[in-house]
Amino acid sequence: MPARSAISIKIHPLWWRLYPKLRPISKKQRRNGLDARKIWASGGNPFALSTEKQIAVWDLMRTYYPKARISTYAIISDSKHKSVEEICKIKAHGLDEIMIGIETGDDEVLSLVNKGYTSEEIIEAGLPYEVIFLSGLGGRGYGLGHAQKSADILNQLHLDRILIAGLTLFPDTPLMKDVRSGVFKEATEERVLELKEFLTRLKNPTLIDATNASIITPIYGRIPEEKDKMIAQLDAIFIRYGEAGLRQARESLPAS
Repeated sequence: MPARSAISIKIHPLWWRLYPKLRPISKKQRRNGLDARKIWASGGNPFALSTEKQIAVWDLMRTYYPKARISTYAIISDSKHKSVEEICKIKAHGLDEIMIGIETGDDEVLSLVNKGYTSEEIIEAGLPYEVIFLSGLGGRGYGLGHAQKSADILNQLHLDRILIAGLTLFPDTPLMKDVRSGVFKEATEERVLELKEFLTRLKNPTLIDATNASIITPIYGRIPEEKDKMIAQLDAIFIRYGEAGLRQARESLPAS
């Protein structure tokens, strides 16, 4: 059992349906919450809630979890419905971290996977946030271009953290249908070189977190201080295992 100082809590998606009644949190949750250090408020798209509703939610969480860092997910289009003043007000009422899964800054790839926005809108969002970059999303033979264009967009932002995950294909999804029809070809272990190019091209200070379960070449560190070290780690892994060894490792990863 983790130490109480390291307790991490995920709010169940059903919790969001309780608004506006905001039923009291159980005694057990309240007791554990006193020492909780991290909360992920997940389920759907919580940041789409109105400013007033969010203030009520974050105030309530802060009441029961006074020491926790509270985080939630958002999408780029959320910024179109809230002013900078509203976002600052929301954060002042307890929301510490906004994570946006942009996955890519490449307009061609954004269109391919129907993200619903352009790279220019990523720049214009104006949100103080963290992002997710999805390695391999450019497909076979396009890793370097995908890395370069994505890094160029992110270099125009000032991000607290870039979380890197690897593309995983699931049955009965539109992208898997594209794979079966030949429209999309899955990236090989070139994605290691893609990740190296992505890091090489990044300029602004940020934290790189590529420790997701979908990544077979985990790296973690700050840019620019630890950029060279992380790139050297990727080089060493690629040289040691090669394409065949890396693919075998990736195929052994759990699907979830």
